[in-house]
Amino acid sequence: MTDTDYSAVIDEFDRHVRNYFAYLETEYGFAASPTRTRDIHEPRDAGVSIRYKTDAVGITIGLSLIGAGIAVTFKNLNWIDIPKNKRVKYVSLDSVIAYRTTGTAKSLLHELTSARRKYWPDGFLINNMELAIQSLASQLKQHAADIISGDLSSLPDIAALDRGQIAT
Repeated sequence: MTDTDYSAVIDEFDRHVRNYFAYLETEYGFAASPTRTRDIHEPRDAGVSIRYKTDAVGITIGLSLIGAGIAVTFKNLNWIDIPKNKRVKYVSLDSVIAYRTTGTAKSLLHELTSARRKYWPDGFLINNMELAIQSLASQLKQHAADIISGDLSSLPDIAALDRGQIAT
């Protein structure tokens, strides 16, 4: 099996994420981590991510290097200190958008993927990476301003919606 050189894709991902998500640092006080790669020699699992965090919340923007998807997830960094019945460790941006719009909107990436009911066409996400990252950064600011400000009180309801435990 031949090793794939993902360096150009990783560099482009890094550049666009740091450009479009810069407001997390300048407006909300997040610290950005170095770019992380995982399973770089495993074609199906290879990915790259950048994490932003404050004392309360972590945000990970990740890309599958085969172009199968890109996602934004939130992590409550103090989840262990919350009573078990309200404890939520992670939620996705798609879940936040669904919760905030009572299911009427989804991220652009989710809409396109769901409409196809399969993976992206070969090369589509990689070729449209800047637009995808720009869209996610905009939707994050629009739908999750409270979360990125440190108010994580909606996470249990968002997680419950994911599990189908509350009506939409």
